[in-house]
Amino acid sequence: MNRHNYTITPEGWLLEFLQTQKSGLTGHMDKAGPPFNETFWGAKKPPVYKGTFWWPFEQTAYHIDGMTRTAVLLKDKELLSKAENIIYSVIDNPDTDGYLGPKELKTIVDSNTRWAHVVFFRACLALYEYNHDEKILSAMTKHYLGSICDYSLIRNVFNVEIMLELHRRNKEKKLLDIAVNAYEQGYNNEITKTLDKVSSKANIHGVTYNEYAKLGALLYRETGEKKYLRDSIRAYEKMKKKYLLPGGCNSSSEYMDNNRYDEVYELCDISDMTWSLHYLAEITDEISYSDMIETCIFNAGIGSVTEDFRALQYFSCANQLIFNEKSSHCRFDMGGKAMTYAPMPFTACCPGNMNRFMPNYIMSLWSNEDDVLTARMYGPSRWEGDIRGNFVSVEEKTTYPFDLSAEFSVRTQIPFTLRLRIPSWCTNIRIDGAEYSVKKGFAVIKINQSTTISVSMDADILQKENHGGVYFTRGPLVYTLGMKGKRETFGDPDFPVYRIEPDRKWNYAVSKNAEPTYAKGTDTVWSTDKNLPSVTVQAREVKNWKFRTKKKLKYVNWKYESAEKTGSWVLTPKLPRMDRCELGEENVSVKLVPYGAAKVRMTVLPKIK
Repeated sequence: MNRHNYTITPEGWLLEFLQTQKSGLTGHMDKAGPPFNETFWGAKKPPVYKGTFWWPFEQTAYHIDGMTRTAVLLKDKELLSKAENIIYSVIDNPDTDGYLGPKELKTIVDSNTRWAHVVFFRACLALYEYNHDEKILSAMTKHYLGSICDYSLIRNVFNVEIMLELHRRNKEKKLLDIAVNAYEQGYNNEITKTLDKVSSKANIHGVTYNEYAKLGALLYRETGEKKYLRDSIRAYEKMKKKYLLPGGCNSSSEYMDNNRYDEVYELCDISDMTWSLHYLAEITDEISYSDMIETCIFNAGIGSVTEDFRALQYFSCANQLIFNEKSSHCRFDMGGKAMTYAPMPFTACCPGNMNRFMPNYIMSLWSNEDDVLTARMYGPSRWEGDIRGNFVSVEEKTTYPFDLSAEFSVRTQIPFTLRLRIPSWCTNIRIDGAEYSVKKGFAVIKINQSTTISVSMDADILQKENHGGVYFTRGPLVYTLGMKGKRETFGDPDFPVYRIEPDRKWNYAVSKNAEPTYAKGTDTVWSTDKNLPSVTVQAREVKNWKFRTKKKLKYVNWKYESAEKTGSWVLTPKLPRMDRCELGEENVSVKLVPYGAAKVRMTVLPKIK
């Protein structure tokens, strides 16, 4: 993300989503409770926190980053002023050696001491891309050059990202030297868990995996050393093969484990995985990374937050039917509340991180390198910027991903090249209004004058297998047997906690030789109350497939040790053995809706053999 000579403005449903986000938790983060109801970054004397000293700085920095980007995209003066006040209160008050931030993160040293700076400095860079205030870059550079720290340790090594982002802008060689040294030393310990051969088990926290995985690509961009890029490519090959779940996010029941339909992902990973993939998409120019981003955002991301952006899940899953204080089927918090929708369902990292994924997506829709304008992903938006000293504007009118077509209105006085990504799921693309060639997954269009270009893409309904079950996709959307559910709320009436259970039948098995059919929708709001695109399949009711009831649970505790507890729990069931199933006599038509719109859902269904 170099210094932008352009702006991206969200329109259509993307604009509405950000407006909802602002009126929800992004603009009222104090409603989630501690640590968001106190000031940490920028405070002369931050509140005393009884737990891990760096923890509240990490969580609140997530929110500051998402809030800054939301404010910039909405051009919201009130929200932007709030973000600027926090950021400049840090930038304008360095220590004598240039160190920025709370004294606690400087004087108390452990392997994660400086991790929170990475999150906060992303917000600083976002503000810099908006206002181009060189003071921001200068202060951050002095921070790294003046304040001594071992950046090779565990999460401290993630500072390599910020050092390399600064180096890209100011070419300060000492920053590059520190970054290379930190990465090389880190590679000899924790990074090896991420970047070893594809066939091995990752055995690492999901967020940590994604944060490590991007560093090699960033080093390659600054050094040209291909060995670094191979590290990042291998890491995501491993993810796709072993850990990518049906909703598009990597598994992370804290640690990454498998790709089963009942494995969960942590909301933090939605932001961190797609953030890292944005880098890889631009650095490698490979369309597969953009495909992964879209799938994750439209399905796992939006499916993890309520329609009003006022509640979220810490852990989310492709198959999830019941939500209360004792309903989590995740092995890490089994029988707990981490899968409920609430402003603070578990611990505070996810409430902070939820504010990042959509602004990051919108800011990465377009890239401009060497006067080649690329639509890496799709969404209603307007790109305006400078190409060879001339103003160029491209407005994209689309309801994507609800429909797979778009119209691009180009306004220019000079010729330039426009590239449009052709997703891997696209079976045919039609472009009217311009001649084009296809190169490395992109439609390449030579623009000579102002024009309007129409694009339409075809996609098949795909039936995909997952550990004994099947699910359906079309384009970037995953379709699920989903519903709004019967909802009970308690707590703050404006930012409530939810108890939810199914409000219609969910226990179906897909019939033999099912031939799914597709129907277009008319709405672009992520809600099952609306008329959204859908897939209909033939299925039969599984009469003896019911919720799991448990009196004893085996789970993993905070020390990642096996533990047991007794009580009374009702959990989302696993897929049944079809040879033991009692089936309804007749086929019925079952309507599947977009995963992101359905909070109660059975995505992976058993199949009649």
